[in-house]
Amino acid sequence: MAGGKGVRLSSGEKPLAILKDKPLIAYVVDALLGSSKISHIYIAVSPWTPGTSDLVNALYRNEKRVSIHLTPGAGYIDDTAYAVKTLELFRPFLIISSDIPLVKPETIDAVVREYEKAGTEALSIRVERSSVPSGVSTDTILTDNGIENVPAAINILDGRHMDRYQHEAVVILKDPLLAANVNYMVDLSACEKLMSESSINRQVH
Repeated sequence: MAGGKGVRLSSGEKPLAILKDKPLIAYVVDALLGSSKISHIYIAVSPWTPGTSDLVNALYRNEKRVSIHLTPGAGYIDDTAYAVKTLELFRPFLIISSDIPLVKPETIDAVVREYEKAGTEALSIRVERSSVPSGVSTDTILTDNGIENVPAAINILDGRHMDRYQHEAVVILKDPLLAANVNYMVDLSACEKLMSESSINRQVH
């Protein structure tokens, strides 16, 4: 998803924000391309993100697995529903935001495997609050199974059931990299710090 207004970052189109000489969206697309579980990548842009569309077309023009899809820019949920309908994604699909630049291909693969094991219609990935690195903003804090957590901006939904609530499994990770969701300028600095660290442990509850 790359069609939001990005008002909190206050630096133009959020997917184009630069992290160590590379736009945020390129990190996410590259991670998806490196995943063995993803067959095609649809970049959902909107009238709010024309530059993002241009950049993706330029960077990935020779990549057959990457396509641009224009959504109305009516909001995350509405644009997701629109994309499902117009792309005819009437099957399970992974949805990921363009502002989690430190996500890794192996993490995406692990998420899909968790979904395959769960046997539920949907899957929501969270990050344990205690593993959120210092300096990373946390606008939303949830509690599941007695564990405080924050949404990781990665979910799997079933496109056949977009008209109703989908029973979901919740997977809580201890993954500082996945917690680095860029909403504010301070989050970019936190990402740079995390990228410089040599080893980060990941665990699944």
